Amino acid sequence: MATCDAKKRFLWCRSGVPGSTADSRAFKDSRWYRRQGTAGRRTLAARSRLLADGGFALEEWLLKPYLSEQLNDALKLYNRVLSSARAVVEQAFGLLKGRWRVLHDVVSSETELVPSIVEACVSLHNDLVERDDPCEAVVDAQATHANIQFIDGPAGGALGRVGIIALTRAVRQKG
Repeated sequence: MATCDAKKRFLWCRSGVPGSTADSRAFKDSRWYRRQGTAGRRTLAARSRLLADGGFALEEWLLKPYLSEQLNDALKLYNRVLSSARAVVEQAFGLLKGRWRVLHDVVSSETELVPSIVEACVSLHNDLVERDDPCEAVVDAQATHANIQFIDGPAGGALGRVGIIALTRAVRQKG
């Protein structure tokens, strides 16, 4: 589970939560969530919002899609814009998993090293993003050559420019 900005940098990551734990429960049990709920200690800037999918509880600082039975044309547009903004974090996870093939196998293992491996990969990913690394080479200790992929620039759109970040849980998904 992680938050990400429009540049596909991970701003917060929580690893080591059992896969059977509901996303909303894992989020509410995090230190980040508790801090965000404490006046004077909030993590998000005053005008920033966290984008989430429908599985999360609505908060004043968290935007989520409307339920399908509530939709009129304006709310359909809202859901579409929200979904496209949230796609950035899915792309960030795709880049992360593409660069660090170890995440495909190790994350499904039951080991105390998994959180450290995930956090190291996230840190290295962020460093490469900060350096504007144009090459998204797959790093695989068992590969004999790198699988090079070129990805278009950040898809922040209008929402990305105002610094909205998104929340998802994708590292544990096979891809």
